[in-house]
Amino acid sequence: MPIFRTKNWLSFLVACLVFGTPTIVSAQRVEFGIKAGVPITNIVEMNLGGFDAQTKRYTIGPVMDIHFPKSFSVEVSAMYKRFDQQGQGVTITGYTPCVEEDGSPFLCSTLKYPSTSRIGHSWEFPVAVQYHFPLESIRPYVEGGISFNNLSDVLGPRGVPFGPQPGEPPVGTRVEPTVNSLSRTGFLVGGGVDIKLSFGHLAPGARYTQYGQESFILSSTNAVDFVVTFTFLKF
Repeated sequence: MPIFRTKNWLSFLVACLVFGTPTIVSAQRVEFGIKAGVPITNIVEMNLGGFDAQTKRYTIGPVMDIHFPKSFSVEVSAMYKRFDQQGQGVTITGYTPCVEEDGSPFLCSTLKYPSTSRIGHSWEFPVAVQYHFPLESIRPYVEGGISFNNLSDVLGPRGVPFGPQPGEPPVGTRVEPTVNSLSRTGFLVGGGVDIKLSFGHLAPGARYTQYGQESFILSSTNAVDFVVTFTFLKF
């Protein structure tokens, strides 16, 4: 996973300091487990000809729940997602005579567009404050917080070579799609139910995250996930 940009690392460290040591010290209990689910929305949606991406319908990662008095808790997790991509490169196959509008002759490159595939990766680091309604074995909850997201190995557009002119690529030159890494921060809200079991807690729910960055490969900044949290280690 590529390293976050400096400002995102600083934001993540600040969140850890805010919700970290002081909260653990004052907590009633701390629980560890696994969070898994299904992404409802796509991670990457490309508005480019010849490019496509398919989000794998699973997300999974470790989770820590820090419980406090008065039905409040803080959940910190690291969620992995994957998406498969197909893009188009460009290969110069030769040059043919062309004529400009004013009748001036020149050479045009002939191109073919070989396809390429790449697996993309997404890591989300949500920090959510939750309120659990004070019931017995089944307690509804609502949550809100912030999420740090890093996307790596994302295909992007490539430059199209033209020529031949001095310094232009020779026949056989291939230009591949670019490979990009992106970091972004978003706000999240969600809710579900917390079911108390004899050996831990099971909490199915839904989460909506609004990320603040949009580009040619991120035409949608909304993320909706159905998730289930299972905690089984308690301290």
